[in-house]
Amino acid sequence: MPRNVPMRWCKRCCEPDTRPTCVFDDEGICRPCGYAETYSQIDWVERRKTLDQIIAWAKKNNPSGYDCVIGVSGGKDSTRQALFAKEVGLNPLLVSYAYPPEQLVERGAQNLANLVTLGFDAITVAPAPQTSKALMRYCFVNYGNLFNASELALYASTPKIAIAYRIPLILLGENPALSWGTAAGGSLDHRGNLIRHTNTLQGGDYRRFVPQGMEAKDVYWYRYPTDHELERGNLQIVYIGYFIADFNDHSNSRIAIENGLRVREGEIRDGFAGGLRGHPCRLNQSGGRNLLCEEIRRKNSGSLYKARCRLHGNERSRILANCGKISKYGHMGKGPSRRVEA
Repeated sequence: MPRNVPMRWCKRCCEPDTRPTCVFDDEGICRPCGYAETYSQIDWVERRKTLDQIIAWAKKNNPSGYDCVIGVSGGKDSTRQALFAKEVGLNPLLVSYAYPPEQLVERGAQNLANLVTLGFDAITVAPAPQTSKALMRYCFVNYGNLFNASELALYASTPKIAIAYRIPLILLGENPALSWGTAAGGSLDHRGNLIRHTNTLQGGDYRRFVPQGMEAKDVYWYRYPTDHELERGNLQIVYIGYFIADFNDHSNSRIAIENGLRVREGEIRDGFAGGLRGHPCRLNQSGGRNLLCEEIRRKNSGSLYKARCRLHGNERSRILANCGKISKYGHMGKGPSRRVEA
């Protein structure tokens, strides 16, 4: 039954409370906006120490020779993750999930090929098109979402490969609780082992997406490993974006483009690939990523490093001079950042 209460909107951005499991504080501020205001207090030195411990643990527990698995599409975010992982000394195996052939476009294939040619080993997981189409149809008819099952396979492919090859670490991008405001998933930091409990995966139960006549053996890639299987495989899932101060659409686009990412003509603005003009569907009330909210948070804070601090002129160089950077592909601060006044 529809609830008889008015829709609420975050007082800082345009996030509605219709997003599944979203969280607003007592002042009506969504979780990502609240988190954005803490950037000036983040101790990036401590975060780097935590990352170094994770890297050391992965290198100690990698009988295959690969330190981590990264799920990639060849787009801006996965390109950034792969480059950063290599920069901090990890040896990643890239895993790409392929949709049915007619859904692939030449630019996507070029971008994935570009990422591999930057110096990475890669595996492509491609479930049978007949299976993918049958599940898509079933999900659309029964749930109104064409991609329910596909999203499950997308997320399940990386832990399946990691367990099979005895690779101890999986790197994901951003923590959805901090970027999109969801409450499910059980983490407000870098830990991602409970991602199967987010609204998108809902426990990883593939059976609700499978029509009659299909058996478990037919949908291997859609069966997300259980918590017990992750534990038995000594597998750690980490949101690498938690350790990168400028892990965002603008910086990820710039770095990916500098490293060969191809975008559609007319979609680059201020170094940003895939802006609002390219994604008008983002401005809705669904659970999809809302790029406009991220842009509002970025501008309200003046930068990704400062909260409520408006900067003018060459703001990025001023902030980097304040915070320092560890590499071309990732920025870690020197500890709590100093406030920069305009």
